[in-house]
This record gives sequence, structure tokens and C-alpha cells, in this order.
Amino acid sequence: MWKRIAAILLLLFLLPLLACGKPQNTANANHRIWLDYELHTEDDVYEVLYQWCIDGEPIDDHGLSFADHSKLPETLADFVQYKTDPEGNDYDYSKFGIRLYLRNEPVSDAKNKPILDGAVPVEPMLTFAAEFDRHYAIRIEGSREQGYTATFLGERK
Repeated sequence: MWKRIAAILLLLFLLPLLACGKPQNTANANHRIWLDYELHTEDDVYEVLYQWCIDGEPIDDHGLSFADHSKLPETLADFVQYKTDPEGNDYDYSKFGIRLYLRNEPVSDAKNKPILDGAVPVEPMLTFAAEFDRHYAIRIEGSREQGYTATFLGERK
């Protein structure tokens, strides 16, 4: 009887450990890479879109706009949230890259519309060794007609 109780208690103790599988790295789960944008463009900008990459491979994309569809101010900030790869391993954020796009007309509420539809690319793609919880400045200049350029200004203190 005592052997059965001991075996059941041991099984109840070990079962959660066996069910966990590979542990996720959650040490950085709330960490962010902050991106401070300076918009010095000839045209109004209503949305900044970006695709962030690791070692040139796209990981995720995001858009930054106002809910009331108004134009963006000259300075604004956003962030990239920490993620792991599909196997739960850390990405090498020292190989961080960001490809930017601008939208010069108010953002549409249309569903099923490709996110980059009507967006103008900003050249070049920026790459830098990113660290979490740091602010990095990016200047965007130019016009829709002449093209937009991005310049990495480095870390903001």
C-alpha cells in the first residue's frame, strides 16, 4: 500500500517536469529595442512600416500610425519586442536589421489589404548590433518623388 502511494506521489511530482519539454528563455521576454524616428521629409507621413530582420532574414513586421488617420509628427518612437526563433532559441540581435517603408496618404481601414500596398520603400536597409532596452535613432529624409533615405544615427542616451 505504501509503495503504491509513494509511486503515485513520485509520478505526480515528475509528470509536470516531463510535460514541460524544452524550457523557453523568458529572461528577455519583456525586453525591447527602442527605435526613435526623426522624419525630415518633404511629404506628409501617415504611417511608418518596418520589417525587422536577423542576419538578413525577415522575422516580423509592424506599422506605426495614429488611430484617427492623422499625419505623424517629426519625432516618434516605437519598439521591437523580444522574440525567440520557432525552436525557442534566442535570435542573435547583434545581427539586427530594419527595412523601412512610408505611407504618404491616410491609412485605410480596408481589411485583407496587403500591409505594404501603397507604401514607399526607404533605402537602405539599416543593420546594427542591437541591445535590449537601448534607444537607437533613425533619421528619414527625402520625398516620395526623389526617394526616401534612412540614416542610422546610433544609440540615444
